[in-house]
Amino acid sequence: MASEGHDKLKLKLLIDKRFPKVLLAEAGKEVVDFLFSLMALPLGSLIELINNESMVGSLGCTFASIKQLDAGYFLSTNMKTSLIQSQIYSGSLSNPAKPTTFDCFHCKRCGYKSNTTFYGFPCELCSPATYSKQTARGFVRGSITYSVMDDLSVQPMTPTSTIALLNKLGLKDFSLLEERTVYMTANEALELVKTSLLSKNVLTDVFLAKKERATFKSESHF
Repeated sequence: MASEGHDKLKLKLLIDKRFPKVLLAEAGKEVVDFLFSLMALPLGSLIELINNESMVGSLGCTFASIKQLDAGYFLSTNMKTSLIQSQIYSGSLSNPAKPTTFDCFHCKRCGYKSNTTFYGFPCELCSPATYSKQTARGFVRGSITYSVMDDLSVQPMTPTSTIALLNKLGLKDFSLLEERTVYMTANEALELVKTSLLSKNVLTDVFLAKKERATFKSESHF
């Protein structure tokens, strides 16, 4: 299964079988990078201009997570600021504007200009070791497991946070829970983006088969 999901994004879903509903997903850096990359679109400015709570979908929750997540979880503190202010260049956009080149934060005496779109990046000439560490791909640090909630809010996963969630939901019988590993394909990634604009139950809507939810609704009538 690992080879099958090699080029896909892996999530481990924790499902409440009573409904059924995804309570949270255990995810790595790649999934969080994908979700945060959505803020590289002009939607980031739109979400901040309109009240987060007034949004129908879940992108407002993802945006709020970026604001609340400690800067230490990002590859650089400037990435958090850039995500919030939507200053990130996205090469996937059609006819993108030319990215801005900022003065290197550590190189004012030599006048060298970095080609990064993040203000304050260390200079690759004067601080090669620091530059190498901070030019890793994506937005957040690896080697950390994250919790992605059904509404796409994100936080570092800890045993305490998971137990607190289960207590909040009144779940004490673990037999009511199911763990399911899924791999997000390109089609599912697109579906997730579309669903995030319309729903607060994105993971449930995308990864729990419609047939499965329909079966539950049918059985619940009896």
